[in-house]
Amino acid sequence: MQVLIKELIECLDQEIDAYRHILNLISQEKELLVQNREEDLERLLLDLDEQVKKARYLETDRVKITKRMGVANEGTTWFASEKQMEAFAGKEMAAQITERIEKIKGLVLKISEINNNNVFLINQGRKNIKAFFDLILKQHDSRTYTNNGKIGSKFQKNILLDKRL
Repeated sequence: MQVLIKELIECLDQEIDAYRHILNLISQEKELLVQNREEDLERLLLDLDEQVKKARYLETDRVKITKRMGVANEGTTWFASEKQMEAFAGKEMAAQITERIEKIKGLVLKISEINNNNVFLINQGRKNIKAFFDLILKQHDSRTYTNNGKIGSKFQKNILLDKRL
């Protein structure tokens, strides 16, 4: 059982490293989005994809270890309770495991927050581009008036391009 507990702690440590790296990459993604550096962003997203795959692989390993220990909670990859963990690992090891689990949960929360901000930035950029093209390409009816004050011919003009400033 001690071997499994040590495997679990090593796996949790590797997961923490993977999530820290993901957090770092997502923070860089925000900067690249703001600076509009597409080439650097593409490389970063490839690296981010690899790190996410690594984190999933480590999570799968963690689930396998907890199943071998017989303490995996149904529907979740964490222990059912701290008391259950203490029963298998002892108080000291259970505290180490709990500390690592809390670190992972905190990192995942930070990653989620930054990722939501990045999605917001991307959506705002899309809206700005759409508004720009609407301003340039949308048309309106242009009415010209004749000398006697009546509306003459109607024709389409672009909202921005055909206006005089």
